[in-house]
Amino acid sequence: LTILWLTKSGVRRKLMTVCENEHEVRRKIAGKTPQIILQAARKIYLVKQTKIKAFERGENAKKASFIL
Repeated sequence: LTILWLTKSGVRRKLMTVCENEHEVRRKIAGKTPQIILQAARKIYLVKQTKIKAFERGENAKKASFIL
Protein backbone atom coordinates (compact mmCIF):
# COMPACT_ATOMS: atom_id res chain seq x y z
CA LEU A 1 0.00 0.00 0.00
CA THR A 2 2.81 2.41 0.86
CA ILE A 3 4.59 1.58 -2.38
CA LEU A 4 1.37 2.24 -4.30
CA TRP A 5 1.20 5.70 -2.75
CA LEU A 6 4.74 6.43 -3.89
CA THR A 7 3.92 5.82 -7.53
CA LYS A 8 2.35 8.57 -9.60
CA SER A 9 -0.49 6.32 -10.68
CA GLY A 10 -1.22 5.39 -7.06
CA VAL A 11 -1.43 9.03 -6.01
CA ARG A 12 -3.52 9.89 -9.07
CA ARG A 13 -5.90 7.00 -8.36
CA LYS A 14 -6.31 8.07 -4.72
CA LEU A 15 -6.97 11.68 -5.72
CA MET A 16 -9.58 10.55 -8.24
CA THR A 17 -11.32 8.49 -5.56
CA VAL A 18 -11.43 11.47 -3.21
CA CYS A 19 -12.78 13.73 -5.97
CA GLU A 20 -15.44 11.19 -6.96
CA ASN A 21 -16.55 10.80 -3.34
CA GLU A 22 -16.77 14.57 -2.89
CA HIS A 23 -18.75 14.89 -6.13
CA GLU A 24 -21.14 12.16 -4.97
CA VAL A 25 -21.74 13.93 -1.64
CA ARG A 26 -22.31 17.26 -3.38
CA ARG A 27 -24.74 15.63 -5.81
CA LYS A 28 -26.75 14.10 -2.98
CA ILE A 29 -26.89 17.39 -1.07
CA ALA A 30 -27.85 19.32 -4.22
CA GLY A 31 -30.95 17.18 -4.58
CA LYS A 32 -32.18 17.99 -1.08
CA THR A 33 -34.10 21.02 0.06
CA PRO A 34 -32.40 23.38 2.53
CA GLN A 35 -34.94 22.34 5.20
CA ILE A 36 -33.87 18.68 5.00
CA ILE A 37 -30.19 19.65 5.20
CA LEU A 38 -30.89 21.78 8.29
CA GLN A 39 -32.82 18.94 9.93
CA ALA A 40 -29.90 16.57 9.36
CA ALA A 41 -27.44 19.13 10.75
CA ARG A 42 -29.59 19.61 13.87
CA LYS A 43 -29.79 15.85 14.42
CA ILE A 44 -25.99 15.50 14.18
CA TYR A 45 -25.55 18.42 16.58
CA LEU A 46 -27.97 16.93 19.11
CA VAL A 47 -26.27 13.53 19.01
CA LYS A 48 -22.86 15.14 19.56
CA GLN A 49 -24.16 17.23 22.46
CA THR A 50 -25.72 14.15 24.06
CA LYS A 51 -22.43 12.26 23.79
CA ILE A 52 -20.51 15.18 25.31
CA LYS A 53 -22.93 15.43 28.24
CA ALA A 54 -22.78 11.67 28.79
CA PHE A 55 -18.98 11.79 28.76
CA GLU A 56 -19.00 14.61 31.30
CA ARG A 57 -21.26 12.51 33.55
CA GLY A 58 -18.96 9.53 33.05
CA GLU A 59 -21.52 7.46 31.16
CA ASN A 60 -20.90 5.39 28.08
CA ALA A 61 -21.21 7.75 25.11
CA LYS A 62 -22.41 4.96 22.81
CA LYS A 63 -25.42 4.28 25.02
CA ALA A 64 -26.22 7.99 25.07
CA SER A 65 -26.41 8.13 21.27
CA PHE A 66 -29.40 5.79 21.32
CA ILE A 67 -31.43 8.26 23.39
CA LEU A 68 -32.24 10.30 20.29
